[in-house]
Amino acid sequence: MLLETKLHAPTPGPNILARPHLAAVLAAGASKRLTLVSAPAGFGKTTLLAAWCAAEKEHRPAGWVDLDESDNDPKRLWTYVVEALHRMDPAVGDQSLAALQAPGTSLVDDVLPLLVNELVALTHPAVLVLDDVHLVEDVECHRSMAFLVERLPRTLQLVLSTRSDPPLGLARLRARDELGELRAADLRFTYEEAAAFLNDRAGVQLDRADLVALHQRTEGWPAGLQLAALTLRDHPDPSASVAAFSGTNRHVIDYPGTELLHAQPPETQAFLRRTSILERLSAPLCDAVTQGEDSAEILDRLERANLFLVPLDDQRAWYRYHYLFGELLQHELGVSEPALMPVLHRRASAWYGQAGFAEEAIHHAVLAGDVTQASELIGRHWVAYVDRWRIATVRSWLGALPEEAVAADPLLALVSAWIALSFEDPVELDHWLAIAERLPSEGPLPGGIPSLELGIAVLRAVSGFHGVQSRMDAAQRVLTLQPDPDSPWRQTASWALGYGRYLSGMPAEAQAAVEESIRIGRSTRVQTTIIRSLTVLGLIHDDQDRTEEAEAACRHALELIEAEGLSKSPVVGTAFTLLGRIRARGGDLREARAAHERAFASQRYHLERFHALVELLPFRKADDDPEGVQELLAEARRLEATGIDFGVLDRRLKAMSWRFRPADQLAGALSAREVDVLRLLSGPQSLRDIGQALYISHDTVKSHAKAIYRKLGVSSRTEAVALSRRLGLLR
Repeated sequence: MLLETKLHAPTPGPNILARPHLAAVLAAGASKRLTLVSAPAGFGKTTLLAAWCAAEKEHRPAGWVDLDESDNDPKRLWTYVVEALHRMDPAVGDQSLAALQAPGTSLVDDVLPLLVNELVALTHPAVLVLDDVHLVEDVECHRSMAFLVERLPRTLQLVLSTRSDPPLGLARLRARDELGELRAADLRFTYEEAAAFLNDRAGVQLDRADLVALHQRTEGWPAGLQLAALTLRDHPDPSASVAAFSGTNRHVIDYPGTELLHAQPPETQAFLRRTSILERLSAPLCDAVTQGEDSAEILDRLERANLFLVPLDDQRAWYRYHYLFGELLQHELGVSEPALMPVLHRRASAWYGQAGFAEEAIHHAVLAGDVTQASELIGRHWVAYVDRWRIATVRSWLGALPEEAVAADPLLALVSAWIALSFEDPVELDHWLAIAERLPSEGPLPGGIPSLELGIAVLRAVSGFHGVQSRMDAAQRVLTLQPDPDSPWRQTASWALGYGRYLSGMPAEAQAAVEESIRIGRSTRVQTTIIRSLTVLGLIHDDQDRTEEAEAACRHALELIEAEGLSKSPVVGTAFTLLGRIRARGGDLREARAAHERAFASQRYHLERFHALVELLPFRKADDDPEGVQELLAEARRLEATGIDFGVLDRRLKAMSWRFRPADQLAGALSAREVDVLRLLSGPQSLRDIGQALYISHDTVKSHAKAIYRKLGVSSRTEAVALSRRLGLLR
């Protein structure tokens, strides 16, 4: 569920000071690749940008994303970014959002190129502000953001607000005059601005000497001047109070901030302290945390008093404290009521959980130190996040818990193994599976997993990290543990078993398994498994020269891929291996190679990648691409060095060594009768017709055909004929 407040710029208050010279710098950034507003807390970055966006809407739409620590999940970050752009122009996000939500897609390779193309097509210029970029520290987030910056079309002005410079190649952009910048020195109030703000906007009447002193002591720091205005507005002796402003920014905020807090009624002080644990505030949430009933009235009063409360939407339903004031309030809470902090977090977790905000609920459960509640929430929600490939978020949840607590919980150990699988880390996967196998567990686990043993077996079947036989053994174990014929777990296991049997050279048994998976899928609607099962079925049909059935399976798989927005997902990459075969059978060798290249580029797990490699290799060779061939052979050696069982793929790869010999040697490797059979294979005759033409039995023709396929390193009649023609063996 998206937090709407993250997609709204804070509403500028009535006392905001116009700063046209800064607005002009921001507007000039439209011709730059990036606009950066970088300064420490309290320099008015968010206020400036919110006011500028409000004014800019008269000329071009402006999107906003308020970033926080949870956005260190790249998928979450870009979901909010694309959603913000989509709200500015519905044409943006049609393809990129679908690719983003598909499991296993790469941001840089799949999602962002689509987004850039959508931005190029914008019919009007637009602005996107990402606020608090310093809170995003994930390397993949930085890498993907740098990719967008380097390719950003002129239709979009990207503005980043941050306390520290992000690693986005700023020096290079600056050297190319493609960077607009506002720094702390630019954001400080001039004396004239400070005077206008204090006397005209805030209603604090100070003489020139006090204004000069206050401006010098705060050094034009906007937060210090704002806090001074609140403190001095009703002070009986403003000059004496001005004299107290001195020292560092921390002192400037702490001293008057504490005075301001202590000047409030006791119930307001308690409300401010206890709600400071919240990143965002609403009346119902604050009521739940404080166990009060008047939060709406208090929030309204605080906003009217301009007490560092920032509205986050036009309806005044959500707010946040200014960061520095929030830090002060949390410090006060820790001093005055330290034992209450975990209680407050527990209440916030419960409210967010009931409201359907899983991430916030888990976040507060962790801060409460409530491992039991956090574990229960993770168990309830992890499947949905992994399905949407929000695996970095789940990993951050687990990382926030004590490792011994994760290792002692059967479900959390299993979830840790799933995350290791998602990050393609076989060592980490084995580590967590070994821990899970040692844990006592009876009965079903949260999240719909019938048992810990079944969960472990499913992981081994899906990953295939230990080879074909290990995958089949694990899949068979799942089928034994889950006798319900319509179980979705059996659907997954049947696909894994069928694919393993196919790679073991058992087509009939493989076909029975994947057909069972497809049958179960009609009721479970787990489309990725249906697609993968259809792909294996199509490969089997193609091997058997059942062209129509192979094409039908391929067509059905591709239709589901398109309908589900999975075209960029590596989970269904093998479908493009099948497509490559279908195109080769139709004689379109260029498109056939493109499909095989796509399959290979998408595959990450060892078995699937080795399979795609073996299928692609002859096409690179036939296109006289020696560098491409060597790249594949090097990758094959790397994969073989893992020592896992690749089934018949190893033999197919070795057989392909014939392809790297000159054509005359290839021709010499075939017997005279095999050459005769090969020549007739290029025509329309069936194997039975070929036998009659050569006066040999149907079984003998089949034996010769298999020998030809083996020597040429191919798996079908179409491949054999296509390769022979490219190599000059057939005229």
